[in-house]
Amino acid sequence: ACNQKGYRGRTGIHELVLVDETVQELIHREAGEQEVEKAVRNHTPSIRSDGLSKVRCGITSLEEVMRVTKEA
Repeated sequence: ACNQKGYRGRTGIHELVLVDETVQELIHREAGEQEVEKAVRNHTPSIRSDGLSKVRCGITSLEEVMRVTKEA
């Protein structure tokens, strides 16, 4: 199916969560997922944002980014 090409020619979209003091404190006090995510979003772009950046650069399509980042 892949003609022995594996992932060659594919472009990844990424999200890196940096754990700063605020996020670390929330984790230590066992804050809820929504509270931690809100704190993370203050300084970390989402995986969808990275994909949309690649759409603007012409690397991928909006349809593909929306397909792979849809909420379950």
